[in-house]
Amino acid sequence: MATQRLPIPGQDDGTWGDILNGFLEVSHNADGTLIPSAVTAAGAGTYSKPGSGIPSTDLAAAVQTSLGKANTSLQSTNNLSDLANAGTARTNLGLGTAATQASSAFDAAGSATTAQAASLQKSANLSDIASPSTALTNLGGLSTSTASGTYVTSTSTRALTVASSAPSSPAAGDLWVPDSAPVPSDIGAASLEATSIWNPTDEGWLTAAFDIVQAGSAQVLTAGTEVLVEVRLRKAETVSNVLFNIGSGGTSPTGVYVGLCDSGGNLLSHSADLYTSVANGLFVGPLASAQAVPAGVYYALLLINGASVMPSVERAAANTGVNGSRAATASRFANGATGNTTTVPASTRTLTALNQSIWAGLS
Repeated sequence: MATQRLPIPGQDDGTWGDILNGFLEVSHNADGTLIPSAVTAAGAGTYSKPGSGIPSTDLAAAVQTSLGKANTSLQSTNNLSDLANAGTARTNLGLGTAATQASSAFDAAGSATTAQAASLQKSANLSDIASPSTALTNLGGLSTSTASGTYVTSTSTRALTVASSAPSSPAAGDLWVPDSAPVPSDIGAASLEATSIWNPTDEGWLTAAFDIVQAGSAQVLTAGTEVLVEVRLRKAETVSNVLFNIGSGGTSPTGVYVGLCDSGGNLLSHSADLYTSVANGLFVGPLASAQAVPAGVYYALLLINGASVMPSVERAAANTGVNGSRAATASRFANGATGNTTTVPASTRTLTALNQSIWAGLS
């Protein structure tokens, strides 16, 4: 069959109709319908859309996968009722068993408000406590009614009586407080400041071994030998200075240190070399690092490594009784390390009894 073409304007006069029909007959039947083989030869395929729509199986594989995921996704209108496993979903969200409890399983509305009303409020500073006297008793302190207890001085434990009238035969140093007066639970230095009893806080000190006016005798120090004096803190404090009362500054002292030790003699802090500060009178030795310490027993330490003439410190009694019946390692007045020449105080030491009651304090 000759190649068919469309008519060319101006060139096919008288034959253009035959030419056009020949061109159309390549792909059309005489009735105008398409010849199937002509469509296939042109690469148009043979797919015909079903009347009910295109099924997913007729689509490309990637499109089918996307549609499959969409079909299994949660639908917003179902409000999570279409979850495969609600329990697993709660676990994945980190929800505990409370999520499945009925509202009746929890406190009724208003319980939190009731509990708050029955609680102490920090802004009230304990003014809202139901019974102050009962609270003091529960805390191990003294009540504001008739009671008894003890208070501690620098040398002993004394009786404290709270009653409507004074005891008939009080011992020396005992205290009586009328039961009409409130008694704090911490009968310590601060509680006695308003009385006529001398207290280290009267001088702005934290504590002292005893009243400084009782230290009226000089004790010459031994070069290179640590002196330790027990001092007691009745409450937590920050110690910045160690105090001694110098009788004589001596001549050319060297390697002069003060320190603060715990009750076992372990060094907590010490000063720099204070050799230029040694002079007659109150010796205030600043620690290189102030120490915040709890209430308890501590030692004030003094070490002078050498001098042409050794300084002296003020003391009270000098006899074997100043340490009572204590073991040497727990002496009130003690020596520590000996034989020092230029070193600062050691970290640890073994105490030996010193029979001189040397005065010391902390501030």
